[in-house]
Amino acid sequence: MRVAAATPLEAVEAEFRQAVRRVRPATVVCVPWGVPQGQAGISSGVIISADGLILSDGDAGLRQHVENGREIRTWLSDVQVRVPAGESAWRTYRARVIARDREADTPLLRIYPLPPHPLPFVQLASSDRVAVGSFAFALGTAFDEDGRAPPTATAGIVAAFEPHARGGAGGRHAWLYVTAGVNRGVNGGPVVDVAGRLVGTVSSWVEPEPDQPFQYLGKVVPIDRLRAVHARLRSAQSTFTAPASHVAEGRARALEITFGAAARRAGPSVLSLTVSRRRPISNRSPFEQVDTRVRRWQGPISGIAVTSDGWIVTALYNLANVGTLVEPLWGAPAGAALATGLEDVGSITVHLPDGGSASARLVAHDRRLGIALLKADLPVGQLLDVLEPAPREVFEEGRFVLAVGNPYGPRRHAEPLLTLGMFSRRHPDDAAAPWRGTWQTDAQAFDSNTGGAAVDLEGRLLGLFTLWYPARHGRSSGIAFVVPWTKILDALPALQRGRGPVPGFLGVRFPRGREPRLEAVLPGTAAERAGLLPGDLIRRVDREETISVEDVVIVLGFRCGGDRVDVTIERDGMLRTLPVRLGAREDAPGGPR
Repeated sequence: MRVAAATPLEAVEAEFRQAVRRVRPATVVCVPWGVPQGQAGISSGVIISADGLILSDGDAGLRQHVENGREIRTWLSDVQVRVPAGESAWRTYRARVIARDREADTPLLRIYPLPPHPLPFVQLASSDRVAVGSFAFALGTAFDEDGRAPPTATAGIVAAFEPHARGGAGGRHAWLYVTAGVNRGVNGGPVVDVAGRLVGTVSSWVEPEPDQPFQYLGKVVPIDRLRAVHARLRSAQSTFTAPASHVAEGRARALEITFGAAARRAGPSVLSLTVSRRRPISNRSPFEQVDTRVRRWQGPISGIAVTSDGWIVTALYNLANVGTLVEPLWGAPAGAALATGLEDVGSITVHLPDGGSASARLVAHDRRLGIALLKADLPVGQLLDVLEPAPREVFEEGRFVLAVGNPYGPRRHAEPLLTLGMFSRRHPDDAAAPWRGTWQTDAQAFDSNTGGAAVDLEGRLLGLFTLWYPARHGRSSGIAFVVPWTKILDALPALQRGRGPVPGFLGVRFPRGREPRLEAVLPGTAAERAGLLPGDLIRRVDREETISVEDVVIVLGFRCGGDRVDVTIERDGMLRTLPVRLGAREDAPGGPR
């Protein structure tokens, strides 16, 4: 019987499975020899040669205990290595640390004596051949369970590189950063390419520090860096000086080439901006209307070239605290007010792809879309690269979304910061939320790539990549937003004239109490023009049911002057719906009504 040929997707899945199968038997657990479990540091590791060489994490052999109230940390040379032997079995070997690279936080171990049966091991690739967009699989044992748990695997792509400082030895990269999930215990485990060959070992995951552009990503020690260190050892030369494996071919390889090409196509249009401020953006954020704190990125931000002559758009989130747009009733402290954050913006420097720079100014912002428009004073003859917009038919749930950021400032990187996901859903235009009318995506988002471009597999522009509410949604959590580029272009003419939308104003007054029954309708306002009367009970605004005054305030808090809303009222026991064109007014305490 003839077996039907695999679909392209099935072929990619098969290549993924094969990559994991190749490396899983050689992914090990390392604990210090003879140390009680409560004192033993646990790391993952990977066997890299038939003669028992192992790469692990800097904590391999760690013993930690408390003595006279002080934590004592010592590193032992003898290590127990647990090698998987099926789903619930393992073999235990003794190994010795023969070298430690403190700078890379990676030791080299050797199993002794060698067992009579062959050891599984992973071939070494070249980390210099890996590109942004390449698939990366991270393996390790986050759950030790006395060594009985087989290693887990997480999949992602290479998001970024950190180049060596001048004079650094060992390949082009000091670190790799991947979107594959990295958890406690996986440190030291292998990171492999789509052919199951070693491109590095897991160092850690990156904390969301204010100056760290690779927030929440997995940090990886490149194998070429480790080659340069350990090839000096005579006993390891044959392993580390052997030629790297050839580049893989196949469906998955073609797909990762597509990712990388799209990122590089979009890269020159995604600009890095350094913003000087009188004070940092407030790190306070509402959470269920309670004041909380969220660590904020303080480095260069990303923006997108809108026109070749210097108009640039970025996320409003990058320039000010958007908490009052997220929760209109949040009693924000003075420093967290949107206007205060924008007033604190000083000079802006645009770092150009050719290594030059230009000054820019903030022209206007659109609170409705959550964007800010800048104008760069470009050098004579300098033009910006502008991306081709994606066609309407690619805006569909399930489509790939590539998030392209540039948080590098004057340091400049050869390739942009890249994360990958898909369109999750489109939020309705009349939703009672600031992200109304945007696409949600699970491409990983953090402060350092917010404001960058969301592009399709051909590098065509889908829109601006942004965050709104990290206190609730988190960052790198699967919730980010894409402001459709067509909406930005529609708003552009008014923004270029320095005019952005202002909060909407209905023009009513409520009595004390919870029920949203009108006490007064202010003359000359949108409410009067629409025919609202004192005594009317507001039952619904657009599709949102309004049980309380608070409900009305929140829904209208997400509307701007000029927006049309349908207000459903109860009058004399009858329901009627009145179309209202909101008026405009500047921010006022208590939000627009």
